[in-house]
Amino acid sequence: MALGWRLPVAALAVVGQSVIGYVTENGKLPEWMPEKLSWLGKLLSAELHFSLWVLIFVVVGVGIAGWWFLKRQLLEAKECDERLKLIKNELAIYKEKASALTENNVELMRQLDARNAQEIESTDRKPLFDIKSIEFRTIAAIAVGINRGMPVTLAYLTNALRASNIEVLAALDTLSLAEFVSSSITGKGRIYKLTAKGRAFIVNEV
Repeated sequence: MALGWRLPVAALAVVGQSVIGYVTENGKLPEWMPEKLSWLGKLLSAELHFSLWVLIFVVVGVGIAGWWFLKRQLLEAKECDERLKLIKNELAIYKEKASALTENNVELMRQLDARNAQEIESTDRKPLFDIKSIEFRTIAAIAVGINRGMPVTLAYLTNALRASNIEVLAALDTLSLAEFVSSSITGKGRIYKLTAKGRAFIVNEV
């Protein structure tokens, strides 16, 4: 019962301080006080059991804790929504960048394919032998000898090209590997002649 009268006294002290402040400033009691605080007077004048006060504090405490918990949950939900919006915006930006990179890669691949095709075409058009090379001069000399009906021997080629036997034989080896020139043994010695591939080369390049 001792606690039962201390709590009302504390409440009265708080209310009294507020009323004193108001009276000091305005010189009269608040007009709403008699009507608005009548229930408080009845409550404070009542002799409440200690367990009832405990119950009141528990209910008030649970209410405050529930309000605080709900407010915190709402704040966390709001922060979560903001984070989700931020993540969605970042994903949209990353998707745009990925799309742009994909388009750039496609364009680069197209340019690379076009460049490779040009290089292949350029390689195909490049002469197999330089016009001043001993191989080109040798196959041209063989074509001239065939046109003149002359037996194209090693001696004929060295004389026509004004080159040594080693140089002419090296050129003939290269032309034979390229399947441009073949040879056969006759009574006049080894005769060199053009293959079908060699004749096509002469027609297209010379």
